[in-house]
Parts: sequence; structure tokens; C-alpha cells
Amino acid sequence: MKRSGLCFIALILLTSLACRFTAYLKEPPQVQFIIPNENQHLFFTNELIDITFYAQGEVNIPYVTANLGDPNGQLLGAFGDPNGQGENTLRGSIPWTPTAPGRYIIYLTAYDEVGRPSEPARMAVQIYNRPVIVMHGSKTLEHSNSFDFVSGEVEGFTGGDLYLVRNGPGDFTFLANNPPQIGGASVDVNYISADIQQILFEMDVVRELYAPNRDRTITMFDVPVRQGGLYRYKRNAPPGDYVLFRVTNVTDDKVTLDYVVVSLP
Repeated sequence: MKRSGLCFIALILLTSLACRFTAYLKEPPQVQFIIPNENQHLFFTNELIDITFYAQGEVNIPYVTANLGDPNGQLLGAFGDPNGQGENTLRGSIPWTPTAPGRYIIYLTAYDEVGRPSEPARMAVQIYNRPVIVMHGSKTLEHSNSFDFVSGEVEGFTGGDLYLVRNGPGDFTFLANNPPQIGGASVDVNYISADIQQILFEMDVVRELYAPNRDRTITMFDVPVRQGGLYRYKRNAPPGDYVLFRVTNVTDDKVTLDYVVVSLP
């Protein structure tokens, strides 16, 4: 090989080493979550989550990985190519479909073109099973009506789940019916949808339904009726574990509610 050719190869090697040395003098990359985030971290099993990120660095970033449990834990997926050129800013998403409920911690790590990892970014997510709708409907009740959410029957004080008491014009109280009925509680959340079936799947409501201490406030359900109020009622036997219902209208002598009977897998 001619001397000029050897010099050229040596120059390329020296240039490459110099570039890598320069890269090592610069700061490692950084990565952050876009989705999930502090306001969007509740999801359902068997539904796709696009783990979306933004990475940046002084050196090009060819790829980002997502791991479960710890930075070197189960690999959920990667974005980019470890052998690619990359860019100094990188935005993308890594798909994940959780199959079991629980609390998980996702770690993101960005790698620059010389293989240096970023400080891992972490985000905790809560995964829920979807509540199963057993039945749903709407009913208007009057004083002393007792309503069975499953059969749909309106009876006197001795039957059904829920008993309505009129204290005065437009002033009512919900009571659980005679034992073995269990009772209920107000659901103190802000819901968005106007449809009770959609309200059921709003994450603040789902979190309330699946809360470990969800029955702590269950009483015999001596609670006031309020327009727009959302309530959770625990049934004493299947079908359905709970009833979620909302007061849609209150007049001087009647109360109308929408309801959905659900089981919690």
C-alpha cells in the first residue's frame, strides 16, 4: 500500500478518535416523559399505551429504551437504531400493552452516539381492569319508593336496594333498604361526561371504584340527595358488585337517576 494511502487511513482513524474524545467531553443526553405524565398515568389492561418521550443532548442520540421495574429491567421496547446516526433532539414513542392490573414503574434511557446512557427518567403508572357493565338504565322515584337496580322493580319499603325518603319539597334522602342490603357513599369526583356509562370509565371514578379502602365510607346510606350528585352503592349479592348512579333531576316530589350496575374483575 502506498504511503499516501496509509496516511489517509491514519488520518481517518485519528479524526474518528478525536470526534469520540470530543463527544466524551460533552454532557450525556437527557430524556423526559411526555406520556404518561403526572396528570395522565392511569390506564386499562389490554389497551395500547404509547410511551411518548423527548430526548436531547450535545451529542446525537440514536435510540431510546423503555424498561419496566428498573433501568435494566424488562425491556418494553426501543425507539431508533443503536447503530444509527441519530439527532441531538429526538422525539418518539414506544408502544406497550399491559396485560395485568397493578402499579408499574417505567424507566426511559436515551443513548448518545458514543453509547453513553442518560440518567434514567422514571414514571409510575397504575393499570386497572375495565369495570364490566352488568346493566344500566334510568328511573324516577317518589317518596317511600324502594328501587331494585337489577330487577328494575319499584316497591315499598321492604324490597329492592335503595329507599327514597322525602323530607320536604325538593328535599330528599337516600337510604339503603333493610338488611342484608349494605349501603353506599357519595363519590366526590368531578366527572366530565353526561352519560353514566361514560362516567363509569372516567379515570377518577375508576380509581374510586378500585380504591383499597373503597368500602370504608360505606354506611346504611343515610345521605342527602343532590342534583348532579354521583353515588356508589354496594350490592349484597351478584349480579354486580356495585352500582354507580347519578341524580339527573330533582323536583318537589320526585327524583330521577341514571345508573349502571358493574362488576369489578
